[in-house]
Amino acid sequence: MKKYRRLVAIAVAMALLLAGCGAPQEEQPDIAAPEAAATAGMTKLAFYDDFDDPSTIDWKGTGEEGFKWYIDRPFGWDPLQDGDVTVADSVATIAPQKSSANWGISTYSAKGDTGKAFTYAYFEASIRIDLNKTKADLTTKGQPAFWSFSKAHTLGRDAGNWGEIDFFEVTFEGDGSFHNRLVTSVHDSIMIDGKQVNRSNANNTHEYFVMEGWHTYGCLWTPGEISWYLDGEKILSQSYSADGMPEPASSSNQVKGCYSILDQEEMLVILGSGPCWPMDVDWVRVWQAE
Repeated sequence: MKKYRRLVAIAVAMALLLAGCGAPQEEQPDIAAPEAAATAGMTKLAFYDDFDDPSTIDWKGTGEEGFKWYIDRPFGWDPLQDGDVTVADSVATIAPQKSSANWGISTYSAKGDTGKAFTYAYFEASIRIDLNKTKADLTTKGQPAFWSFSKAHTLGRDAGNWGEIDFFEVTFEGDGSFHNRLVTSVHDSIMIDGKQVNRSNANNTHEYFVMEGWHTYGCLWTPGEISWYLDGEKILSQSYSADGMPEPASSSNQVKGCYSILDQEEMLVILGSGPCWPMDVDWVRVWQAE
């Protein structure tokens, strides 16, 4: 179906050119908003990539506008190398050759200060990973992740307080084995006396939620609330407010106004992993209000 839609888009573009209608525009796919997004009034498809066309990625690291994904990375980190990301059969595979802090391709270029970032949205991706892993299999840190990060902090414009929402990550047990544990997190990072303090939701780990094959991982962010979804079913919610305690609260986030920094943020989307643990991504979509 993905390849069929791609062929239709190409046919439409060629027809426009032949008709003298100017440069072809990318066809907006006819995809209904997921129930959680539609219920929240987020029916506009603000971003999508089915990875039918590898040219959506800025492979040369130019930082020029017009791409959906960028390989340059912030904070002085090296850009991705050849082979760290591949696109074949309408699937992007994230397989870095060295540790990249789970920062692979992202929707925003720090180098060019261009791309896509979002405030309040429903984020989702179809992801597949190898479940037969242990910590001993990994040469360096890093594992599959679909997440978002503060645009301002990425660009070095807000070093005092910034946010992060992790839509999908995996983690190991204490003995180093992997028991399909899914992590869904929100972080409120702040500098206090020159040290970074990371405030996170404690109820963020779910056992046996990562399964074989393709599954859809989603996250709905609305003012004052973040909810995570697996195959369309809600698995966790975290509420917050500027003048109150987050709910649920824990020892790591019992701070008035915790997470409310998010309401001032634009968040870029990131796909990443670590060496020895490739992550396959079939598609990514972001829905917002009209």
